[in-house]
Amino acid sequence: MLYEKEICPGCEKGFEPGDDIVVCPVCGTPQHRACWLERGTCANEALHAGGFAWHAAGAQDEPKNTAGFDPKKDIGDICAHCGTNNPAGTAVCAGCGKSLASAEKPAAEPPAPEPPAVNSIPAQAVKIPAFLAGISADEVISGVKALDIALYIQLGAKRYLEKFRKIDLTGIRFGWSWAAFLFTPYWFFYRKLYWLGGIFLGLTFAMSVFFAGPVMELQNIMAAMPLDALTPADVTNFYAQIAGYYPVIAGMFGLSLLLRCAAALAAVPAYKKRVVADISSLRRFAKDENVFRALVIRRGGASGIALLGSVLLYDLLWMLVNQTVRQL
Repeated sequence: MLYEKEICPGCEKGFEPGDDIVVCPVCGTPQHRACWLERGTCANEALHAGGFAWHAAGAQDEPKNTAGFDPKKDIGDICAHCGTNNPAGTAVCAGCGKSLASAEKPAAEPPAPEPPAVNSIPAQAVKIPAFLAGISADEVISGVKALDIALYIQLGAKRYLEKFRKIDLTGIRFGWSWAAFLFTPYWFFYRKLYWLGGIFLGLTFAMSVFFAGPVMELQNIMAAMPLDALTPADVTNFYAQIAGYYPVIAGMFGLSLLLRCAAALAAVPAYKKRVVADISSLRRFAKDENVFRALVIRRGGASGIALLGSVLLYDLLWMLVNQTVRQL
């Protein structure tokens, strides 16, 4: 059905060719998809309890037995159900077919109906996930919609949207991520930044190998302490033995801190670049909105499997190094 001559009840603007139009499953009212999503329901929801049914303008503007009555100029009997202007003395409304003599008010406001089942309606029109709530549909960050970014990120979407906005507003090409600082290098694998995760995993492992010998010696000194019968002399002897390792401990701590800070500063800009690039690529590839959203959800999100795999890989490599050092 064409609605090019009809008026959207949400924005009171006429429909144009190519407009994205949805139809209410309860009363049949056509309206712009944006108007539906802005309200979260049909623009004529208040009329549903009275049995309102939408009719084309031709059916409403041509009441029966007009006898010269012009609904645009003359004032007759206004239907309390649908608002149609009928000629004075009309018994039945020409718009909705209800009796004008018994204009009953709706007994109670009905619950919001489910959005119309139209094939082109996006997924969030049916059920809006928590991480999409409160995000403006018109906001654009680095050339892509904020809603698409949130759909890609999913867990922690609002937190990362705020970080992305800050980068765009300030123009500073670095940020800070406590998650990447505390869980270097595993955070990168969790967020599917595999190449950066591989770099930081390699640097972390190289640092562990470099300090493997002194660490093993410190472990042997601690293991040799008689904890069940510890005396002041044993404590003094312990501090005397590890005194020569203080520079090693300080160097290991300093390099680890430097590596974690580098990861925390690089994490957000790298993640933003990856998110924007993936969404832009999928937008060009997808043929319709539903396909696009399905691909975004699959490509984005977080990977617990990659996180677990990176932890197991590092533990396996460290175990091999540990065994090798012990045999030397």
